[in-house]
Amino acid sequence: MERLVEAVSMDWTTNLKRLEEMADRFRVMSDPTRLRILAVLGEQELSVQDICDRTGFKQSNVSKHLRVLREIEAIAHQR
Repeated sequence: MERLVEAVSMDWTTNLKRLEEMADRFRVMSDPTRLRILAVLGEQELSVQDICDRTGFKQSNVSKHLRVLREIEAIAHQR
């Protein structure tokens, strides 16, 4: 809660930009498929195939969602 109060007290230009960025991140994170992927990744680092095996999602779908999560820097990509 303290961070929210801090964010609201910033000037409106900075505050609006930051709030828009936060809203975008929350939109991305609200997808049930992405939440499930994040949940399994929270346990340990996994390959795309391992994520598919644990979630039952198709590889193409997992790859698409991982790309979106990387774009908002919710996850890091390793080879």
